[in-house]
Parts: sequence; structure tokens; C-alpha cells
Amino acid sequence: MAEVFQIVITNHSEKDELSLNNVLEQAGIKAEIVKNDYYKQKIAALEHQIAIHKQHLNENQELIVILQNIIQQQQQEIKIFEQLKTKLLRILSHELRTPLNLILGYSQLMLRQHYGRLNRRQLTIVEKVLLGGRNLLKSLDKMLDLSNLEADCLPLQIEQFNLIYLVEDIIKELVTQAEKKHLKLQVDCDLQNPLIVSDLVKLRQILIDLIENGIKFTEQGSVQITVTEATREQIIIQVKDTGIGIPVELIDQIFDKFWQADQSLQRQHQGLGLGLALVKNLVTIIQGRITVESQLGQGSTFTISLPRQLTINHHQSIDER
Repeated sequence: MAEVFQIVITNHSEKDELSLNNVLEQAGIKAEIVKNDYYKQKIAALEHQIAIHKQHLNENQELIVILQNIIQQQQQEIKIFEQLKTKLLRILSHELRTPLNLILGYSQLMLRQHYGRLNRRQLTIVEKVLLGGRNLLKSLDKMLDLSNLEADCLPLQIEQFNLIYLVEDIIKELVTQAEKKHLKLQVDCDLQNPLIVSDLVKLRQILIDLIENGIKFTEQGSVQITVTEATREQIIIQVKDTGIGIPVELIDQIFDKFWQADQSLQRQHQGLGLGLALVKNLVTIIQGRITVESQLGQGSTFTISLPRQLTINHHQSIDER
């Protein structure tokens, strides 16, 4: 296809245009004569489009500013709401703890037969009262801890400690729960250096919640705790059970607050569904990461990866022990 040239002419007459056309045809040049006004119109149209785009851009920027102000206001309102919620839970916790501690205290005295001998049936009833009170106290503590976490009221308490000693101490505390269900509570610690720098209290709570969760949802078999070193600076802790497992399609929801796989009121395993939500928040605070692998009817494995030494800023200090 032959190339067609565009020739712009200005201050011309029709005679000039015809003469130019004749000359171009004689020379065998295919050309299109464009009057100067054509480009002026094109430029004017482009300038008009640019002006419209600028107007839209200004309107969008004004809208962005308005949306940013709305978001900031909502964030401030959410922060105030979280503070009020935390305050309410603290008051509620205090008000519930007082009568609950009385129930627990008197239940323990009755089990010791402090007020006279009880028959086997009476002892069983009092044991159930004590167990129910302790479970209620745990749920209350989880609600308060989770609320404090959301309100940034649980600061880090960093110290150096022996991770193997911590795990062994937790096992001694929980072995009775496992034995009541005829479960094996197994530990395998393989660390070249057992000393880590982290928040002992928070890591202790994480491991207790995960192990208790494993015991709770396992009817036969074992709960195994494995501690290894991925690298010199990275610790891996696994809690593996042979329990009921989690359906694949529900795994992404297990760390949500107030969530359980069985949502019915007649479910076998009671609880508020706060344990794993609290665990995930605590793991994040100590700069770790938690994942889960599970298969329905085959058990679950929770894996925590955490740094050997927690990053310290100028607001924090190490209490070496």
C-alpha cells in the first residue's frame, strides 16, 4: 500500500489548492491536503478533554480527602469503642471473679471434707462444680486477655530463659489432664542451645492453650510436643495430636474469635472458641508465625516458628535469668 502524505497549507485560496494538487499528481505523489484549521480544531478538542480530566482528577482528590477523613474518624471511634469494651470486660471480670473464687474455694474445702464427710455421689457433684468453675475462670481470662491484646494493653516482657525447662514444666502441669483421658503426652526437644530471648509468660500461655486444645479434642492416642531448631536463629515448636481433626474447608476459620467447627448448642466440646484466636494474637506479638495442618479423623499439627531472640526496641529491656 502506497504511503499517503499529509500536507498542511495556510493562507491559501482554492486556486492554490488546485494547483498544488495538479503538481502532486504529475509528480506521482499521493498526498492529502489538510487545512490549518483542521489541526486547530484537533488541538482545541484535546485541550477540552484535558480540562475535563483535570476537573475529574480534582473531584477525585477531594473525594479521597473526604474518604480519608471518614476512615480516620471511624478508626478513632473504633479505638474508643475498644477501650470502652476493655474497661467493661475488666469490670465484668472483677465482678465475676469475686463470687467465682468463693465457689472454687468452698468447693475445694468440701472436697477436702473440711465441713464433714461426703459420700461418693456428693464428692462427684462437688468435683463437677469445681471443674465447671475452673473452666468458667479460664474462659473469663481468655476474654480479658484477648480484649487487652486488641487494645494494646499487654506489653512485651522480654527475658532470657531455657525453652526446654519451660516445656518440661508445662508438661508436668498438664500430664494429669492427659492421663484422665488415657492419652500419652510425649515430648521431643532437640536443641543445641535451649536458651532463647522472648516473652516467657506469653509463650507459656501459647503452649498451654495448644496442648490443652490437643487433649480436649483427642479421645485416644497421644499429644506430642516437638521442639527443634530450623536455623541457629529460628525455633520450631510443633503440637501434634491424634484427635478428631479439622475439615480442610474450615482450616482458615479456626483462628477466628468465637468460632468452633461444631456451632451447635449440643456440641460435645464446650467453650467460647477464643483459645486459638488468642494463641494467634500472642504468636504475632512475639514475632512468630503459626500454621496448622489437619485431616478429619486423623488429628492436627500446629507449628509455631519464632525467632530465638525477640527484636528489642528502646522501650523494651531484657531481664536475664
